[in-house]
Amino acid sequence: MLIHSVRVRLAAWYAGTFAVFVLLFAVAAYWFLGHTTRERIDEHLAETAHAAGTALMNERIETGSDSAAARSVVEDFVFRDVGVAVYDGETGALMAASPVYHATTGSAPPTWVSSDHFMDGAEPLLQTLRVKGEGVSAYAVPLLAPGRSFVIETTQPLRAQTEALAEARLALLIGIPLGLMLATVGGYLLGRKSLQPVVAMGDAAARIGATTLRERLPVVNPRDELGHLAGVFNELLGRLDRSFEQQRRFMADASHELRTPVAIIKGEAELALSRDARSSAELRVALATVHGESRRLTRIVDDLFLLARANAGDQPLVAESLYLEEVAAESVHAARTLAASAGVAIRYVPEGELPFRGDEGLLRRMLDNLIGNAIKFSPRGTVVDVAATRANGDYLIEVRDAGPGIPRDAQPRVFERFYRVHPGEEGGVARDWSAGAGLGLPIARWIAEAHGGRLELTRSDAAGSTFTAQLPATTDTDHASMSAVRASM
Repeated sequence: MLIHSVRVRLAAWYAGTFAVFVLLFAVAAYWFLGHTTRERIDEHLAETAHAAGTALMNERIETGSDSAAARSVVEDFVFRDVGVAVYDGETGALMAASPVYHATTGSAPPTWVSSDHFMDGAEPLLQTLRVKGEGVSAYAVPLLAPGRSFVIETTQPLRAQTEALAEARLALLIGIPLGLMLATVGGYLLGRKSLQPVVAMGDAAARIGATTLRERLPVVNPRDELGHLAGVFNELLGRLDRSFEQQRRFMADASHELRTPVAIIKGEAELALSRDARSSAELRVALATVHGESRRLTRIVDDLFLLARANAGDQPLVAESLYLEEVAAESVHAARTLAASAGVAIRYVPEGELPFRGDEGLLRRMLDNLIGNAIKFSPRGTVVDVAATRANGDYLIEVRDAGPGIPRDAQPRVFERFYRVHPGEEGGVARDWSAGAGLGLPIARWIAEAHGGRLELTRSDAAGSTFTAQLPATTDTDHASMSAVRASM
């Protein structure tokens, strides 16, 4: 609906805010106009009254007659819309008045007239009269003279002020709705223009799907907020594109790796069942093949499950105090049978105690993968060296083989999932190429990184390859406490 449009809501908010501001401004301006004009009228009346009083005193001295002086003052102070009158301060009788005064006040005496209204020291009186339905501002000031008191009154109709205020009201009544209408239309157009990049980004985002992640949102101005938002969203699309590509490649490689053992198991089972009479030796061979492929299939599934949980952050580390040299010694001992069957010797010389806190099971798996990989790629009669040392505040676990090395162009990819150097590639000499799935090194690297370290291929040439796992060493306090625990056991 239209009410849910951001442009409409922005225009409404803009118009509402503008309306409140304009109404407050109009009320304040109208009040200021009325107050200011009335003050000026009253000030003018006061100035005229005091000036007339001064002139009356001077005329009284010159003429010696109060009546003549009053008539002279009234004749001198002739204004277009200001009336002047002189009253007897004691009786309230009108002594002289200008024609404008009679026109504005009529024949009725002013409301202030009384025998005791103005006493000695009385303040001037300012009031608004209603004459013939119109307002009249009247200012009366007492004047004390030797032996006589007077009251000078000045008046001015408020018709001009009333007309000015009426014109101001008319202007406001016409101008405010027109201004609000223009502000609403302008706010809507401004919101539409400002949100046009958002609409374009929304349309582009609606067209992007799992198969079109290479598309990007349009960036009109990369320096403003919307341009920054589009840039961030495009970076997110790039990460999603790479993630989807890795997932597609992962699924394809996983399907390929799982298909081989499944096909072998299926083939052996079909072959064993194809004839009614088979010797126990033939069945044993078939079952041994099925058992071996089942173990391989289980290992691949376990590796995939571990990597999936690691990517999702659901693989917890069971941290405990341990010694890396002992974990390495156990892995070397477990690999001696595999090394003997491959005709490869394995050598391990620890360098003192290496206290550490980590997941012993995962660390064993990392070392088993590295050592098993080194045995698999080492020629017969060679030696696989395993070393666990301390250097520059870190622990270094090195696994060195004497194989032909990894080709230079393949070295950056050895930690990719399912990547293997094939026999056709330079340096590939693995004995059983179907035995591995290309997941050992990625899992080993993840285990090292999960413990705050890293795993790198530090050397690979014709003399062999060296993989180095670098892990953060424990503090001296932790080392002392672990040594005390070991001594008490």
